[in-house]
Amino acid sequence: MLKRVLAVLLAVLTLIGSCAFGEYDYDDNLTVVAMFGDQGDFVYTVETALFEKGYLQEVCVDGYFDEYTEQAVKNFQYEKGYEADGAITKLQFYWLSRKYYNEWFDRSYIVYITPNGTRYHTWNCTALENSLVVMPISMNKADGLGYLPCRRCNPTLGY
Repeated sequence: MLKRVLAVLLAVLTLIGSCAFGEYDYDDNLTVVAMFGDQGDFVYTVETALFEKGYLQEVCVDGYFDEYTEQAVKNFQYEKGYEADGAITKLQFYWLSRKYYNEWFDRSYIVYITPNGTRYHTWNCTALENSLVVMPISMNKADGLGYLPCRRCNPTLGY
């Protein structure tokens, strides 16, 4: 449920162009990274993650983003509250598989910030329990924007 709320809030903040997070790059997370017709190692990785989560049969893991992969992505998107268009974005890939996300994208750990906060957190930090708006951001970007690590969860230790 929390992931669904976060997805809706991300979409709303993107649409209204909120400046609450300063230089946060919303568009980077909304970049489509795989879609129908694509092929190769990255598509194979997406399919592997879909298989591991139960959205795709193992026989369909072949490195070709075909109608089976597209339907599996749509099922994932629908279940997680995203628009089920069949094209997977960076943010959706992150929620599908953090393990593979970190292998493919040259980014540091993903941490979380709030509009009025001064610290960044891990996804399960108790300091975020009452926050209505929580945004994922790379730790490097959070550091660059002046955010400090949370004292409770200490995200500098990783997950």
